[in-house]
Amino acid sequence: MSKIVFLNEPETVYDGTFSQIGKNQVRLVFTSTIPSTETLTSGFNLVNEHNGRPQTKRTDYTYIYKIYTDNPNMVELCNDNIPYVEPEITVTFNAGFGGTLEGTTSQIAKNYEELVIPTPVADENYKFVEWNPEIPTSGKIENNITFTAQFEYVETLEEILSKKIVELEMARDAAIVEGLTINGLHYPYDKTSKDELDTIFNTVKVTMLPIGYQAENEKCREYSAEEIINIYVMLTMNQYSHRTYCNQACEYLESLEDTEENRAIISAYIYGTELNEEYLAHYNEMMALYQAQVDALIGASTTA
Repeated sequence: MSKIVFLNEPETVYDGTFSQIGKNQVRLVFTSTIPSTETLTSGFNLVNEHNGRPQTKRTDYTYIYKIYTDNPNMVELCNDNIPYVEPEITVTFNAGFGGTLEGTTSQIAKNYEELVIPTPVADENYKFVEWNPEIPTSGKIENNITFTAQFEYVETLEEILSKKIVELEMARDAAIVEGLTINGLHYPYDKTSKDELDTIFNTVKVTMLPIGYQAENEKCREYSAEEIINIYVMLTMNQYSHRTYCNQACEYLESLEDTEENRAIISAYIYGTELNEEYLAHYNEMMALYQAQVDALIGASTTA
């Protein structure tokens, strides 16, 4: 705690704190009553609290440098009669990648209410998302600050559709490779399994004799010709069903016009979604053709 005595009030001792804040500025913070302007500008000494003798002389600090409205007990004095000038605060607006700004992008302001926020203009296939950081609607601006308009890329219909088709084709292939469970036993349909089944089927359809075969994670056992033919038909029909379904689903999505609603439909479309009337009818037609081929093949094999 400092003891402060002003030259025009030599008998009054003020309690407070003293600090040198610059070459020509000091700050005084009083514990209670702040002296009048006349007293503040008379010069002062810091005195020894025991004997009252001056210890630090600041008799030439006779000018007000800065007054704090938010702290009425604090004042800054100077000795060169150059008062404090509050620095100008600059607010800068930038456009991030994907857009531009319409309006003044550099503004001097003290409060957020004074700002005239530029209008973000998105480039083609982009949309404005937000300001970063968020721009306050009110309050004092404490320091220079920059706000950046954030833009987000909006995929074209072609890009959305292309990604979705790849997604559906991957789901199709996974479903085919997964195979089927037939009579409680699982039969995968990856390339190795398919090649093996094709070979066995081609043998059986000629001989119509039993042959060794195995389900997934099962030991090899004897299968009748009818069992092999049934497994072959079900797995190949399953493959053709998935391929035909995927083709019709993709054709449906490709037929959609470029609207926000249709973009959402394409993005949300999942493998296995029921086909609509037109594409379901074509699916059934193609499956009927394949079934006829299978029936003819089985019939020929049985006859042979």
